[in-house]
Amino acid sequence: MIEDSKNIEVTMDMLKASEFKSSYVGHINVGVAIYDAIQASTQIQDLIAENKRLREANEWQPIETAPKDCELLGWYYSEGSTNYMIIRWFNDRWISIGINDIEECPQQPTHWRPLPQPPKELT
Repeated sequence: MIEDSKNIEVTMDMLKASEFKSSYVGHINVGVAIYDAIQASTQIQDLIAENKRLREANEWQPIETAPKDCELLGWYYSEGSTNYMIIRWFNDRWISIGINDIEECPQQPTHWRPLPQPPKELT
């Protein structure tokens, strides 16, 4: 009888330890899940901000904001038509870059946007 009583106590102690361990591990898992959720939330916010920045970078911008160290896609409206051209800043004015020539823009562009990337199979 005493032996059974000791076995019961040992078994009860083991069960309590097991429950504590299970409970503790459960808290760790919840903590890890919360940490992972916070990390995922931060990554999502970063991706949303980057998406917004990229979309805004590809929208038409006023020519006054154009960088003057690269080729751009320029735009102006004249006599009922929309005109696009590849432009570059040169000698304090915008010039148009054609396939075989470089010339002064027929009319100074009013807006710009970055040139698109070339097709991947060509780069």
